[in-house]
Amino acid sequence: MTGKFQPGTRHLVAIDVKSDGQLTGVAGNCWLYYTPEPLARTSLAGRWTSSKDMIHYDADVSLPGHIVGQTLRRNDVMLDKSREGSNVVLFVDSDTRIHGAIVNGHWVSRFHHLLSPYLELNITPWVRFDRPNVIELARFGEDHPRETRCLEIRYYVPGEYP
Repeated sequence: MTGKFQPGTRHLVAIDVKSDGQLTGVAGNCWLYYTPEPLARTSLAGRWTSSKDMIHYDADVSLPGHIVGQTLRRNDVMLDKSREGSNVVLFVDSDTRIHGAIVNGHWVSRFHHLLSPYLELNITPWVRFDRPNVIELARFGEDHPRETRCLEIRYYVPGEYP
């Protein structure tokens, strides 16, 4: 649908559902939203440390790749100093259900249901541009490996997104 909807215009979107069984509704809210291209990106690919109990970080994990354990931590996230003043968004594309992130000691939770493979969190108030940031990803109740395709920081114009 790229290029079909312009900001500020109205459209009707209809979904036709067919089933051989009973339909009980959707698992969560549905909406259509636009995400602009970020001004810049900082990759978070590389070495992360994993924890099975959310206390002891003792296993190295290379991401993108398979996530193991309950939480993953990276202690050395440096942000692009030239992007200070931008909205800073943590973006993850993963098959696992990541509930949220701890950014420099502050819990930031995703909104509503865990249905999307994308995690997008505005972490602007908790990041530092003058020293390394600590980012921890939390997924609860999953012990088996899940694929993670992309981890990055995205920078946006304030007021434009999110």
